[in-house]
Amino acid sequence: VESRQPEAVRAALCGCAVDLLRTAVEHCRAAGVSQAELEAAMEERAGQAAVGREERQRELGRLRQLLEQSDNEQRRARCGEAVAMLHEAIRTSSEPPPRFEELVNELIVHQVL
Repeated sequence: VESRQPEAVRAALCGCAVDLLRTAVEHCRAAGVSQAELEAAMEERAGQAAVGREERQRELGRLRQLLEQSDNEQRRARCGEAVAMLHEAIRTSSEPPPRFEELVNELIVHQVL
């Protein structure tokens, strides 16, 4: 993702678990990936889904909505911080710091509201 190569971004987002997709998109944005590249990756992801046409359209709509909702700069910064903490925890095989839980909870609350 950091390389901002369209193929790498598409591969990363297409292979990303659904529950981490929002965070992955935020990480891509923080790395400077363009909106057009993100939308292309979301369309490819929706196309690869092993579901019917209607379900693909719904997923694509949800993914586009996700992209639109994540325009808030402050929220994007928090997501980037949480991603960095999680990445470091995975890299070092340790637990994320307590701040990680706080950030995730803030992001969830903001999403619900």
